[in-house]
Amino acid sequence: MPLVVVFELATALVRPASIHASAHGVALAFASLAVASGMGYALWYSVLPRLTRVQSGIIQMAPPPLAAVGGLLLLREAIGARVLLSSFLILTGVAVGVLGGRRRR
Repeated sequence: MPLVVVFELATALVRPASIHASAHGVALAFASLAVASGMGYALWYSVLPRLTRVQSGIIQMAPPPLAAVGGLLLLREAIGARVLLSSFLILTGVAVGVLGGRRRR
């Protein structure tokens, strides 16, 4: 996030007409960020005590494919073969890592 702000400020200095943001829009963006982050952290830290260290590390690989699905569903972004394949491989690895450990016990 801080890098994005620096980039946007640099862009505004170089091409001031390229920035179209209102104070209301910026306030809504920050509020949305705070709410989404807060909910995400609350969910993660409520689930974390039930996971082993290995499971929690493995599960942290899942957000990129989930973000791609969110982009597809909410923003109608195009999903190519590379994203589909990599998402499948990541989520398969997460499933094997999390569920595979339960069978050994």
